[in-house]
Amino acid sequence: MHLLRKSIQSLRISLNSRRLGNGREPSENFTSVSVMQAVGFVMTNKYSEGYPSARYYGGNEYIDMTESLCQNHAFEAFWLDPAKWGGLQIPSFLAVNVQSLSGSPVQSMYSLSHGYQTDIKKISAVSIFFETAIQIE
Repeated sequence: MHLLRKSIQSLRISLNSRRLGNGREPSENFTSVSVMQAVGFVMTNKYSEGYPSARYYGGNEYIDMTESLCQNHAFEAFWLDPAKWGGLQIPSFLAVNVQSLSGSPVQSMYSLSHGYQTDIKKISAVSIFFETAIQIE
């Protein structure tokens, strides 16, 4: 019960910190209430790549606390040796955008990085310096 209370406390601290705008990155947004209800996790709004205490962006102390706590729960639940499994982390592929891996031609049609242009105007630097052609099969 003590560990559960500690987990809940960590989540509450993180949520209150997010509401106050502490440590937010410009690329972070608040999701809508309906998305938050569907996802069911208050830390959805925080960008935190990397491992606890070694993240690129700041403001992740509550994420670090929670992730470390979850790692410790996993070590105990599955009788794992932390020295051997110390890098245990939720696989990043769980949130993969499958559509971008599908090979669909729509993926390359309107991206400025792929040299987007119209019949009248070349819009991106790639299309100005290179001839771009989109093949739709």
